[in-house]
Amino acid sequence: MTQDFDPSRDLVVVVMAGGSGTRFWPVSTEIKPKQFLRLFGERTMLQLTWDRLAGLVPPERVLVLTNQRFVDSVAEQLPELPAANIIGEPMHRDTSAAVALAAVLCKARFGDPVMAVLTADH
Repeated sequence: MTQDFDPSRDLVVVVMAGGSGTRFWPVSTEIKPKQFLRLFGERTMLQLTWDRLAGLVPPERVLVLTNQRFVDSVAEQLPELPAANIIGEPMHRDTSAAVALAAVLCKARFGDPVMAVLTADH
């Protein structure tokens, strides 16, 4: 990486929020998976991930990949995130497919950025 690397210009953060609610059952369900739960205070796991990104990159350089049925939930929980940056995955295909989709989207939208991939439930 060169010394002129600027995260606000050269980095895109991809947050994977496509969980289906099966691993943390019965607290997490298909209707409300883990990333949308408030486990540590007043903010959901997705919102806490967003909070950790504050100041690192502008909202325009954050993509959230989620199940198509959760696009509205992500928009509600992250009103600062541009709607076009909430990507509803057409089908659940696990982590590698989500990362591949994110790489294609980042290349198309941002050129040749450094891509950081995070989960919404860590």
